[in-house]
Amino acid sequence: MNLACQRCGRSYLARIQFKTGNDCDQYTPGQRVDDLPTDDFWEGIALRHCPPCHAEFRRERERAAADVLAAFVHDGRLALRPTRSAGST
Repeated sequence: MNLACQRCGRSYLARIQFKTGNDCDQYTPGQRVDDLPTDDFWEGIALRHCPPCHAEFRRERERAAADVLAAFVHDGRLALRPTRSAGST
């Protein structure tokens, strides 16, 4: 389905995931879906950002997490140590 990116406003072709009862499945754009019950409640979810904005969102989230970890180390609330190699005890 075409959705407007909530970050940049551009239209993009979104993949929708439907959930019905205990079943969960993904459908690709243009795929005909005949097995959704017509007398049942169902929900669909999709990413709210177009692929380029979603990639930037992920980069920003990873940078923020790294900044928080760096602040914890700097403040002495977290100590980092190297991992042991496979042969070490």
